[in-house]
Amino acid sequence: MLRISSVKNNSKGVTMLGLVVVIGIGAFAALVAAPTYQNAQAVAIGSAIAINLRTIDEACALAEAEGANLSGRATDLVPDYLAAWPSAPAAGLAVRYPGTTVDTTTAGEFALAQVNSVWWGTYNGHTLEDLAH
Repeated sequence: MLRISSVKNNSKGVTMLGLVVVIGIGAFAALVAAPTYQNAQAVAIGSAIAINLRTIDEACALAEAEGANLSGRATDLVPDYLAAWPSAPAAGLAVRYPGTTVDTTTAGEFALAQVNSVWWGTYNGHTLEDLAH
């Protein structure tokens, strides 16, 4: 006679405790990673703004060296000294420049300002020198 043996209940499924532990580890990782990502994003935007300001400042210096008469309009530099007027890298994000107390947002636009007869690029009213200190 054929005898059918009982099958042992040896399931290898996921337990509730294991699932809670994995979800807890994932939540902790997200809590740690989110501020780091936001800070990296703000630093990248701040760097893009600084690069654009340096580009504008270099174009101003070149224009002045060639004797161009700048009046503070973007059209004074484009297309002879700048290929295009820079735009803000992203809107609505707060940027704190490293080593400064200057806060600004990327909602502003780049402009020209004359300081002591020298033309500078500005962003939300701040020059690159303001942001570097």
